[in-house]
Amino acid sequence: MPINPTTLKAQIDSEITNETVDFAITPAEVGGRMKDVVDYATELTPYKVYSALISQSGTSIPTAKILNNTTGVTFAYTRNSAGNYMITGSSNVFTTDKTAVNCSINTNGSFSNSRMYVYSIGAQFFTIETYTATTATDGIITDAFIEIRIYN
Repeated sequence: MPINPTTLKAQIDSEITNETVDFAITPAEVGGRMKDVVDYATELTPYKVYSALISQSGTSIPTAKILNNTTGVTFAYTRNSAGNYMITGSSNVFTTDKTAVNCSINTNGSFSNSRMYVYSIGAQFFTIETYTATTATDGIITDAFIEIRIYN
């Protein structure tokens, strides 16, 4: 799993930059160069991402198999009512006009005429709705893909 750039830079400080050794190149110089590399690599990816495979059955809360999370935030799932679920970040991470979602429903062939909607309702929350025809329905999604990108 990728390490958060801020965490990596702090680790560089604690393990390299702040060490003192008698050599031609100082640990501070090495640490500074390594942090420059971290900054450069961070600029190459113009967004942070949370992606997961989501499943839900019966009246249970959705479960997530996390594929990638570079947001620095943890996410929890709740069930509000039949076919209505919420993803809540541990802090405000979703930026207005800079957050995008990509999703695909996977019903495992069990439900025809089913739909899944995913949309933001603020800096900390996303809602997932699942339907068969026009009825909000539980138990539709099996390893449905969701990806949330937060652009810099």
